[in-house]
Amino acid sequence: MKKSELRRLIEDSDVFKNDNEAVKSAVEDVLENRNKKSDQDGEIDIERLKIERNKLELQLAQVKANGNNTSFDQGCKSEPEELLDCLVKSVRTLTI
Repeated sequence: MKKSELRRLIEDSDVFKNDNEAVKSAVEDVLENRNKKSDQDGEIDIERLKIERNKLELQLAQVKANGNNTSFDQGCKSEPEELLDCLVKSVRTLTI
């Protein structure tokens, strides 16, 4: 249902005609709750990205410390310098 159709249905209802302030208040409450949920979802997504970035930074630190030859990306080769480049690119991608 489109917003315009929903608005028309609300404005044509008996409840709105009799007590439009109560209806407006209810609509504002619903919109406020929706905005809060959207903000919370955005914050959760940001936290997930931060965690993923921290994991990659930890892997990068381990590679630097150990000279580890483990490939973190199938497109990367197993040379330590190339692994570092892949990890740096992954971290940069996550921080964009």
